Amino acid sequence: MALVGFLWGEVRFAGPDLSDTYLVVFKVRSDSPGCGAYDTLLTMDLETRTLTQLTHFPERLVYLAGRKVLQLQNRFGVFHSDPTLSNFQPYPLFPSLIADNRILQGSLSPVKLSPNGRYLLYLEGSSPAFGDLFFIDLDKGNRQLVSKKIEIDLASTPIVWAPDSSFFVYSKNGVIYYMSVRQLGEQRGVEESYRQIGPGRIGAMSPGGETSLYYVRANS
Repeated sequence: MALVGFLWGEVRFAGPDLSDTYLVVFKVRSDSPGCGAYDTLLTMDLETRTLTQLTHFPERLVYLAGRKVLQLQNRFGVFHSDPTLSNFQPYPLFPSLIADNRILQGSLSPVKLSPNGRYLLYLEGSSPAFGDLFFIDLDKGNRQLVSKKIEIDLASTPIVWAPDSSFFVYSKNGVIYYMSVRQLGEQRGVEESYRQIGPGRIGAMSPGGETSLYYVRANS
C-alpha cells in the first residue's frame, strides 16, 4: 500500500490493517514543535476512497462559550465538537487531511473564530515567517483571501473581532487595518491601503461597545 512507510517532512504513514470489508485502518505519526510526536488513527474505504479521522490530538484546544463546543486545532485541520464536547468534525474549507489531503507543517498560528461562531480567520503559511490571511463564512461555505504576507505570531494571530462580529481588524508591518464582513460577503473588496486605521500593533486594539473597538495610539 502506498501509505506504508511514506515520509513527508514531519509526518510518517504506517501500520495499515486491511479488513474483510475493504476498510484500511492506519496511523499517521506527526512530529509537532512544542508537542512532540503523536499518532492519529484513520480509516480509508478502498471502494469509495473515503477517508475518516478517528482520533484528534489537541495541539491547540479552546472552549467556545458562545457555541458551547470545543475547538481543536492540529496539523490535520481545525475541528469542533458537538454540545456534549465529543464527536469532533472538521470545519469546511479549512485545509485538512480529510478535505484536500493536506497536512500543515511547522508551528501553527491560532485560528480566530468570530464571537457569533459564524466566521473563521486563519493564517495559511506562505513562508517560514509569513502567512496569508483567509476569511471563511461557515454558513455559506465561502473562503476569501483578506491579505498577504502577514508576519506569523505563534502565540496569537494578530486579529481582533468586533463584539458583534460585523468587522475585524488586523495588524501587518506595524500598521492596523480594518475589514468589514459585509464587504467580504458582497465581494466588494476595498484596496488595503484605504483600510488603514493607523500605526500600531494588534495589542493597541480592544473591544468597546457592541459594535466598536478602542484604538490606543501612543503619543509621538
